[in-house]
Amino acid sequence: NASQKKHFLPNGISKTLLIWGLTSVGFALTPMVFVYVGALLTGKHLEPGFSGFVQAVSSRGELLIVAVALLGEGVSDMLQKSSAKSLKISVGGFACLIPLIACCLIYAQIQTSSTVLNQNLILLMSSIAIVWAVCVGAACKFFARS
Repeated sequence: NASQKKHFLPNGISKTLLIWGLTSVGFALTPMVFVYVGALLTGKHLEPGFSGFVQAVSSRGELLIVAVALLGEGVSDMLQKSSAKSLKISVGGFACLIPLIACCLIYAQIQTSSTVLNQNLILLMSSIAIVWAVCVGAACKFFARS
């Protein structure tokens, strides 16, 4: 039928991803706003702009915890709703569970280290983890709906 448009995403997935982004991702990142405000109120020297915000909220690996929450929620949703068994195992295991465990181990190392760790390295690992978690979480939502 010529009157029906073809959409890039299956019906309803755009709304699902938007709701997930606003709720799960948004609420998971909300404590980071308070960390930033706290850093400003205590007079902590921060770089101006977005880089200062990222530095304040990930200097001790806080974004790794957010990444763990998003990865866990994404794989849980996919495992409950998706019907493709082999896809569940491969995506769930390699794309979610291994990075989830890695984030936990890195965060534990940051928190328990008796020496000062390289802040740029923590920032890099945290940034990679949160971007990975958002991308994989969105993919899990997509696979759960398809």
